Amino acid sequence: MSKPDARDLPPRGSKVQGNFKFPILGAIVVSLGVVLAIFTAAGDAAASPTLVPNGSEVGSAGSRDVRIARRTATPTAAVLAASISTATPTRTNTPRATATRTATATPTRTNTATAIRTSTSTPTRTATPTPTNAISATATAIGTSTAPIQTKFFITRNGSNLSVPLFTSQVISTQDLRIQRAVIVIHGASLNAADYWRYAAEATQGVSGMVVVAPLFAEIGSPLTSDQLYWTTHWRDGDPSELSGRPWQISSFEVMDELLATLSRSYPNLTTISIAGHSGGGQFVQRYAATRNDARIEYLISAPSTFMYLDAIRPGPTCSWYNQYKYGLEDLADTPYMAALGAVTLKENYRKAKMKYIVGDADNDPNDSSLDTNCQAMSQGSQRLMRSQEFYASLGRVYGTSIYANHTFAIVPGIGHQASKMLTSEPARALLRR
Repeated sequence: MSKPDARDLPPRGSKVQGNFKFPILGAIVVSLGVVLAIFTAAGDAAASPTLVPNGSEVGSAGSRDVRIARRTATPTAAVLAASISTATPTRTNTPRATATRTATATPTRTNTATAIRTSTSTPTRTATPTPTNAISATATAIGTSTAPIQTKFFITRNGSNLSVPLFTSQVISTQDLRIQRAVIVIHGASLNAADYWRYAAEATQGVSGMVVVAPLFAEIGSPLTSDQLYWTTHWRDGDPSELSGRPWQISSFEVMDELLATLSRSYPNLTTISIAGHSGGGQFVQRYAATRNDARIEYLISAPSTFMYLDAIRPGPTCSWYNQYKYGLEDLADTPYMAALGAVTLKENYRKAKMKYIVGDADNDPNDSSLDTNCQAMSQGSQRLMRSQEFYASLGRVYGTSIYANHTFAIVPGIGHQASKMLTSEPARALLRR
């Protein structure tokens, strides 16, 4: 027998001597074998996991208390870092302060909303500061708002006030030095002034320093307030309002005078005014243009049913009274506002006016229900497209070709008698946005 390694023996002088050392050594070997067997069994169990219904894993022996270490153990630092990196972007409800600042430049929709609500340093709308007063709010809204302010425009006569409804982009009774341009748009026979305001607002969208207004000339049978002015259909000719139930009368053209005066007072820097009308509103504007001598104003005449001619020549057959006002310059006495100016002044004012006439190339129906078909109107042509062309040609005969420097004409392709399309067409936009 070889001599055992001294490192495995008790030191000299130990009480374990002689015949006792071998039994003890055997016991140690047996104990080591038992321990080794136990660890081997545990290793086999760990090598054969089984999923249980709740998603936990247990050893093959079926014990629910033996969890599989690789599913439940604490991850390494590298794994934890990767997990945090992946999870952070999904926490959109509580972004970090630095993430909020970044999100304002190119955010997702969720991050933007969260950033606005949680940040104390980022304003809600950095591009458009909140206005400090009502005028600023309404002025900023021009071009983006789809609804006007509805108010009343009051006129005082004989110590009492009467009104016309007014649709406007801002209150016109308060001074605003920023306003340099104004658009006044006149409705047609449907009396839908709010719609006409929207057409003009759409045409001028994005233009700064502008106010858009649309008065309503109510007629007999319209819903009326006790202080509201109203007319027959002849409001478009400048006739006086109805006296029944009202303390006094006023011409519809004088209402326009009052409106222009108010705009000039409220907006001292007002340099450009566009007055536009379509159909019945076009008739109103075409005749009103002859009453003014104001270099700030340019007129847009869109597809009127008839014109006020400046001479006695017509393209079609004439009849009695074909040249009386509103179709010509004779017999002005029935309309006191026009009579006070007289035919000579009206004709000269019209020469100086800056006018733009537009009509749709499909506005050529002689049977249109809203077309004026009495004999005075039919002498101007059988339908609106023809009437616009013939009247425009007559200007050269009355004033000479130099008139066409300030009076222009456009036929809009593909459009019939449609206010919404005519007032937002390119020729209309060019004038209203000037």
